[in-house]
Amino acid sequence: MFTRILYPTDFSDCSEKALEYVKKLKEAGTREVIVFHVIGERDIRTVSGSIVDLLRNNTPPTRIGNVLVQDS
Repeated sequence: MFTRILYPTDFSDCSEKALEYVKKLKEAGTREVIVFHVIGERDIRTVSGSIVDLLRNNTPPTRIGNVLVQDS
């Protein structure tokens, strides 16, 4: 069988369903599962646009976990 599996996920409902198959393959003898977090192009534009806005406004952002937040 497979010794290594790449599991790309965006944590959507579809990727959750695929995770069930990955778990079965792991139980069948797969030694390593590599989880790869995939971000959609639209999400990248949103994040990059927010960062540009932060830089333009010269307002220091606040970090909450891994997310930068700007006070209005």
